[in-house]
Order: sequence, then structure tokens, then C-alpha cells
Amino acid sequence: KNFREGPAGRRILIACSGGPDSMALLDVADRWRKMTGAFVAVGHVDHGLRGRASQADATFVQNECARRGIPFGVLGVPVRAWARRRRRGLEDAARELRYRSLAQLARQFRCASVATAHTLDDQVETVFLNLIRGTGPAGLAGMAEAGPWPFSGPGRTPRLIRPFLNVPKKEILRYLRARKIPFRVDASNALPLFLRNRLRPVLRS
Repeated sequence: KNFREGPAGRRILIACSGGPDSMALLDVADRWRKMTGAFVAVGHVDHGLRGRASQADATFVQNECARRGIPFGVLGVPVRAWARRRRRGLEDAARELRYRSLAQLARQFRCASVATAHTLDDQVETVFLNLIRGTGPAGLAGMAEAGPWPFSGPGRTPRLIRPFLNVPKKEILRYLRARKIPFRVDASNALPLFLRNRLRPVLRS
């Protein structure tokens, strides 16, 4: 439903990493584009943290967009250098640079909205992480299906929508199998370096 909310829904940038959730979102957006004639573009952010694997992810998404005839944009971000300079953790630095890059790509394609592929499983993880870190009522509410951009920056910021926020991961995987949609697997999602990765198997067991 978030794809259809008002004039802003006519030009949407899909944030796509190449992973299962974002590839399912890309396919759904492509089907919606063909049904409605709306403009859909895809934005990919290369964090540069996994060397050739990161480059392969970008190439994979670019090739899929070319096959579908969808405009594609990619930006590389210096996460490690930025984290050192700002004395921030890698995860926090990657998140902020990713959103700043997506906002830049949205302006490039004149998209008023950016859709990300956060799922119900991500929502549960976020709430638990907020609890562990100590949070108020806002943190317990988790992520919103739609809302303002999380970071300010130069130029106009887009509206953020999360169409899959109430969809469990298992439904995403079932959809991918049924549609025979390829995807990439980010090996860093299994590394215990990040708290979210350590929490994930506990919540999904």
C-alpha cells in the first residue's frame, strides 16, 4: 500500500543491496511499475567493507536492473575512514552514510520517496536492540512504515517508506523461491562483530 500513497508514490527509489529482502522488494516494485506506469529507479550503496564481494554485489544489482530496464545508480562510501574520523562504530557509520547516499540518489532521479526492504524480523531485532541499549517509549515503537528521512543533509530529503515492515522473513524467502528470483548473500551478516548479528540467531530460533 505504501507504493500508492499520493503523488510522492509516482517516483520511487528502491534501495537494493542485492540480498534476499531487497531483491524481493525490487521485483514487487517492478511489477507495480508495469501495472501503474510509475517511475521506479534503484539505488545501491557500496560500503567498500568486503572488497571484491562488495563490487560483485553492485554488479549483480546493476545487471538485474539492466535486464528489467530499470534506471540504476550506485555510490561508494568510505565507511572505515569516516568511522575513524568521527570515532564511530562501523555499523553506525555505514548506516548514516548509506542513508545520506540514498538521499543523494533520490535527488538524482527526482524521487520523492525511498523504499527500503526492512521486514518484520528486522523490526523485532530493532526493538530488542533498543531495549538492550536502554530506550524510551519511542524506541519500543520500533521503525515506522513511513516517515521522515532519518538524517538531515544538503538538499531536499526524501520520504522513507518500508513496504515489507509487517512481512516476516520466511514469506520473503517463499516469494523468492516461487518467483525464481536470484539474490546475493552477505557473509558479514553472520559475523559476531556487530550486536545485531549476535542477537539475530537467538530471535529467529
